[in-house]
Amino acid sequence: MKPNKLLQSIVVSKSFLNKGDKFTHCHDFYEFLFIESGNGFHTINELKKDYTENHLFFVNRNAEHSLEAIENTSVYLIKFTEECKLVLRDLVLQSNGRANGLLKARSPFSNRITFSHADLQLTKDLLAYLFQLAKNPLNNENLIYYQLICLVSLIERNADISHNIEKKSAEINDIIKHISKNIKQPQFLTVAYLAKKFNIAETYFGIYFKRNTNQPLKSYIQNLRFELIAHEIKKESFTPVKLTYEFGFTDESHFNKAFKKHFGIAPSVYKIKTRSDI
Repeated sequence: MKPNKLLQSIVVSKSFLNKGDKFTHCHDFYEFLFIESGNGFHTINELKKDYTENHLFFVNRNAEHSLEAIENTSVYLIKFTEECKLVLRDLVLQSNGRANGLLKARSPFSNRITFSHADLQLTKDLLAYLFQLAKNPLNNENLIYYQLICLVSLIERNADISHNIEKKSAEINDIIKHISKNIKQPQFLTVAYLAKKFNIAETYFGIYFKRNTNQPLKSYIQNLRFELIAHEIKKESFTPVKLTYEFGFTDESHFNKAFKKHFGIAPSVYKIKTRSDI
C-alpha cells in the first residue's frame, strides 16, 4: 500500500464512521486518533485491539492501520510530519524537563491509551481547543505546537496506566484459560494453587479475580462447571456416573444434590425438559 503524504506540518480534523464502515491506510506521517464516541476495532500492523469512547491510539510513520466501526464512531485525528516532530523535540529540550517527549506511547504494548479520570477531561478540552486553532493554522501555528506538547505530556503520563491495564487483562485471560482447561480437575482450581501459579498473594487472589471479572472465583468456576455439565446431559450418552467421575464429585448422590441446588431440578428431569424443548 502506497503511503499517503501530508502537505502541512500539523493537521487536526474530525472523522465520522457509520456502523459497518472500515477504512485502511498507510501514511508517511505520525497520527493520534482519539475516539470521541462509538466502538469497534483498531488494527495496526496486524495487531487488532477493540476501541471504545475515550481511547487514544498512536500510529507511527509507514504503519498500515485500519478502523472498523461496530457502532457509529466519531474520532479526532491529529496528523503531524517528521518536521513537526523535530520542532516538538526542540520545545521539550528547551523546557528543561518540564515537558515530555513521545516515548512510552510509541511502544507497541501501549499504543492504546486509556486516560485516568482526572486527565480525561483535560485531554478532551485540549483536543477541542486544538481543533479550533487548526481552523486557522497560519495564525495559530505556535499555539498549536504548545497545545500539542501538553497533549503529549498527558499521553505519556497515562501510557504506564494503559500498559498496566493491558497486562492485567492478559493475566486475567491466562487465569480464565487455565480454569477452562482444568475445569474437570478441581485440584488445579483451588485458590492456593492458582495464587501460586500466577504469582499473586493467596489472601488477595479472590479480590483480584472479582475486581477484574465482576464475579467471585467460586461462582465463576461453579457456573462454568455446570454449564458444561448441562451440555453433556443433553447428549444421548449421558449417565450420572460418568459425569460424577469426570467432574470430580464425591459420588452420584453428591452430584445429584449439587446439580439440583444449581438448576432447581434433578439431572434426569433436566434432560427430559431440555429434550422436549428442542
